[in-house]
Amino acid sequence: MEKWPKLQSKLIEALIKYYNEEERFAWGPDDEAEFETWWPEIETRDALLQAVTPETMVIPWDFTMEKVKGGRYVYLLFSRTWGGEDWDDNGIGVGFLNEEIDEIAYKDIAF
Repeated sequence: MEKWPKLQSKLIEALIKYYNEEERFAWGPDDEAEFETWWPEIETRDALLQAVTPETMVIPWDFTMEKVKGGRYVYLLFSRTWGGEDWDDNGIGVGFLNEEIDEIAYKDIAF
């Protein structure tokens, strides 16, 4: 908890970067107006907070992650508003290794 304020800032920056470099414009409708609603501009903390909602924290068994990742591992899972309807509940998963961001992908990375 002591590291959370600094970690939160890094998380917000990383999620904005992930959205703009990995997700945005990856797919979507051909209609330009509809495409704009799928992929809103997200460059600020406030815009990101409007687009993602924290859902779950997953803490894997210690011995499993110690062997696989080499340390303490925690996942934060988020729902998101961009990219049209999320029928498959893809959302976003962020993996933290020893309180540092290790990976960002669809939230199924936690399972």
